Amino acid sequence: MVNAPFARQGGKNYLKKIIVPMLPDVNEIDIYVEPFVGGGSIFYNTPDYKKKVISDVDSEVYTIHKGLKDKSDYINNNIERNVNQTNFDKVKDKKDAMSILQKCKMSFFGNCKNLNKARTGDKIQTDFSKYGPLLKNTTVLNKDFRSVIKKYDSPKTFFYLDPPYEKSEEQGVYEKIKEFITPEDVLESLKNIKGKFLLSYNDSSNIRNLFSNYKIKKVSTRYSMNPENGKPRQVSELLISNWYWIFCNLFNIKKNNYFI
Repeated sequence: MVNAPFARQGGKNYLKKIIVPMLPDVNEIDIYVEPFVGGGSIFYNTPDYKKKVISDVDSEVYTIHKGLKDKSDYINNNIERNVNQTNFDKVKDKKDAMSILQKCKMSFFGNCKNLNKARTGDKIQTDFSKYGPLLKNTTVLNKDFRSVIKKYDSPKTFFYLDPPYEKSEEQGVYEKIKEFITPEDVLESLKNIKGKFLLSYNDSSNIRNLFSNYKIKKVSTRYSMNPENGKPRQVSELLISNWYWIFCNLFNIKKNNYFI
């Protein structure tokens, strides 16, 4: 599978092997939409759908993906690959796609703020040229998720959503977002849509209660950073959908014999 071009806290690197096989076949939908694309761990591994739409309200995330779509070869050939404080400082105030991407690759979990000093002396090994072709037929947006869902919803649309998890605003993970997105906001945007969706969320009684009318599957994953000791930790998350065939795809069980 393809790795995301840059890391983000809350990214789906460890869950992509579970989520990607659950996605519908290319002949089942017309539009694939990710309103919270983040680093793109899921998006960059999706089938070759006719049309794709990705969006993020974080302007730096948007700028990176748009830059990779428009000039991935240029970025690949010109980005500074030596990780050190001098090279980080050269781009720390720049806002172009290549500079932001360089900062994210050199920082800790893509926060773009400070050099990850543990990486000093390393080189950025990523081949950025491969992302341009993967963004073919993709519209890249910097829009609120509600407007994206409303604009692209149809019976032949599939949404994958990975919104900010509960309490993540308290940890400063999404400090660039002016309005924090609650689970209630997400539910309100999905409950009357015409299309199909798959939603990943943290496992809590509140999330289970809010989305109790949908299909829910508990999965195990791990987070790369444990606030207590800095080491990976195992956690459970929820995959939620209005389309039970998703879980049948995952477990290869006939849909008439499978119930959540």
